[in-house]
Amino acid sequence: MAEAIGEHGFELHVWARRSASLAAVERVPHTVHGSVADLGASAELIGLCLRDDADIWDILDGQGLLAAITPGTIIVNQGTGDPAEAVRIAEHVARAGCG
Repeated sequence: MAEAIGEHGFELHVWARRSASLAAVERVPHTVHGSVADLGASAELIGLCLRDDADIWDILDGQGLLAAITPGTIIVNQGTGDPAEAVRIAEHVARAGCG
């Protein structure tokens, strides 16, 4: 997904838990961030591609994404977690002033 964003000329900012994951964007222009909070402070639209809902909660709160983003930032959950949990996550993000 990230490579497709970069291929279409959008400014791409990335963070990955494993540096090997960054190989997927090596052919497109991108900026690598050292932390989730740093990425969050640099983006108006954030796509999360994580393996489960617990990882989403960790990124949002444990690693400080919600604390770093500005109100109005859009967060897209591209995961396949529990639909009811996705609603709780969306409500949590909305309370932080984001969509």
